[in-house]
Amino acid sequence: MADDAFLLGGSHGIERTGFTNDVEVSIAVTDVTTGPDSFAGWARRRVWAEMLELNMNDPLLVDPIAGLQELRRQADQGTKRIRHYYPIDLGRNLSWAEEKAYSIYEPEGRCNKY
Repeated sequence: MADDAFLLGGSHGIERTGFTNDVEVSIAVTDVTTGPDSFAGWARRRVWAEMLELNMNDPLLVDPIAGLQELRRQADQGTKRIRHYYPIDLGRNLSWAEEKAYSIYEPEGRCNKY
């Protein structure tokens, strides 16, 4: 969702396998109006309300900037659904795991024979 005017939904994986191995299907919706009452704005408020455990008409969700600030606040607080992607610093080098993850879960799918 971007600027409460554009919504993209589907299986569009924006990682290596999404571009090389997988079949991705998505649908885009644009709205002639923008803002929280457009279709994209309504969808954003609906999703964020679920994640943030708020009513979708809460003033924090009507304004996207205020909603982003609330997402950050809840992530920093760490007591509700919203958490930081890397919640703790593991304090050790995990580059070996990253390499293994890419070879197993994100294989290169392009044909290199030609």
